[in-house]
Amino acid sequence: MDEQAAIGPELPADVVKDESEALASPSELDVSSILNKSQYIPGILSALDSIQDAVIICSLCRQITYLNNKAEQLLKIKKENILGKDFDHAVTIYNELNMPCYLSPIQVCLNEKRVIKQQAEAKLLKSDGSQIVVNYVVTPVFEDSTLKSVVLVLQDKTNDHIARRQLEYIVQHDPLTNLYNRNYFENQLNHAVSISKRGMHTHAMLYIDINQFKVINDTAGHTVGDELLCEVSAILQQRIRECDLLARLGSDEFGILLNDVDSLGAVHMADDLINGMSSLTFIRGGNYYDINISIGITLIDNQACNTECVLRQADIACTVAKQHGHNGCHLYSDLDDDDILVRDELHLVNELQTIISEDRFKMFFQPIIDPRSGQVLLHETLLRIVDEDNSIRPSSSFIETAERFSMMHKIDQRVIKATLNNIKHLSNQYGNVSISMNLSAVSIGNHDLLIDIKHLILSSGVNPAQIVFEITESSAMSQIESARSFIKGLKEIGCKFALDDFGTGFSSFAHLKYLPVDYLKIDGTFVRDIINDKVDQAMVKSIHHIAKSLKIKTIAEYVENETTLKLLAAMGIDYAQGNHIGVAAAELNFG
Repeated sequence: MDEQAAIGPELPADVVKDESEALASPSELDVSSILNKSQYIPGILSALDSIQDAVIICSLCRQITYLNNKAEQLLKIKKENILGKDFDHAVTIYNELNMPCYLSPIQVCLNEKRVIKQQAEAKLLKSDGSQIVVNYVVTPVFEDSTLKSVVLVLQDKTNDHIARRQLEYIVQHDPLTNLYNRNYFENQLNHAVSISKRGMHTHAMLYIDINQFKVINDTAGHTVGDELLCEVSAILQQRIRECDLLARLGSDEFGILLNDVDSLGAVHMADDLINGMSSLTFIRGGNYYDINISIGITLIDNQACNTECVLRQADIACTVAKQHGHNGCHLYSDLDDDDILVRDELHLVNELQTIISEDRFKMFFQPIIDPRSGQVLLHETLLRIVDEDNSIRPSSSFIETAERFSMMHKIDQRVIKATLNNIKHLSNQYGNVSISMNLSAVSIGNHDLLIDIKHLILSSGVNPAQIVFEITESSAMSQIESARSFIKGLKEIGCKFALDDFGTGFSSFAHLKYLPVDYLKIDGTFVRDIINDKVDQAMVKSIHHIAKSLKIKTIAEYVENETTLKLLAAMGIDYAQGNHIGVAAAELNFG
């Protein structure tokens, strides 16, 4: 990237011209024109000692005949030690390549007998060996059309140069990790795509995502999250080659541009980065965090469309890598692009992030009653999403995506906080109100979230006995030890638990006695057609019988008509729930 691009748009030509003339003064406009009037030279030379630009006058044989006080300071050399010497031997000016100019600007001016302006960045070598950045102009001095001498005027631009470089660094780098930022990465990626289109080289892009980063950032705090980002950045930087480019693209996302590499080399690099991450021991506040990454890979060859396409392909490949399990990589192929599920999921992820940030959630309530008396036991909180057009849709449209992309804990925390507030508010209006709420599978295994939930409940002033947490049978049975520990932890402070969708797992009965739940919610597949299906009737009776022996109350879901409700009551089912009893609504329904 050139310096102008780094600091902003290019200035209009007339502005540049005016600025150049301003910088040249007094070098081009004042000094040269006055020196051409030889009768004023003695007084003028004295006056030049007071200006802020360095002035050096040379004879036709490049002999230094005069330098003002500023030139003496700039060169760090006494006048008596330089006057009379050949300019090319006494003064060294470096070009933009940081090499001594083949011909000094003094010599070029003598040869061409015209004003020589600096065309690119130049540096002046001081007598002590240090360098400064300068602007210069060399002007020929004529007397009666005869060239008599040349005048070099130098301006010290070192501070401007440093400020410009600092600004350039800020514009190009991420302030937390000091890696290049997304803007710089995309510029370099665009350059790589242009080169690859000409068939000159093949490159690759790696899209890296830290798995479970949002969980760590939200539970341990942003300071810990920032420290993790810096440590991950350091490991990635150590593992890549000098010719490769690493950048932070987003919150916990990084991009690597691999130069001159094929697909095999790109996959090898991704594997090496994943292995390198296993060496990271990240412990904060006495907690150990297992850090791993997912990497999406896409090749940049002569078939590459554009920068946006490369970024999209790498992002999709990273999503596929996550779907295959954390701590892996995936090389993009056209089959990924054709997979509508992947594209839809990426859209859902972006949409869900917006919904969470804008807090577009709404709580609905559905009553759970005694089928004999009609008395309401509690209300289940059902999460709904409010779309931009104010339409409402159920949470089932995003739960799976939220769990896969580690966003469900955020939603669970919001539901818990909202439920606690609802209990306090509704209890003031209706008396002691009990509310049940669903917890996701990922939350059950999150010990830090368990601690947070306890703190939220105990600090809310809500009686824990008014709270019922619901977890699905499948999530509990897949991690039974974690589920048991989680349930016990919250029951210790007085909360109750319900095992939802019970009966769908073959191992349910064997493990049920190890889970200290208060309610079994019989899965709706056994209830919907219970009037006509003898097998469903037998299943519901069996579940109720076993639950009763374990002193667990039963709740039948999806009760859609009065006949079903009466049959469940006759079977001894403790409680019932469904649209026939009361549809989910924004207000409580007590029948």
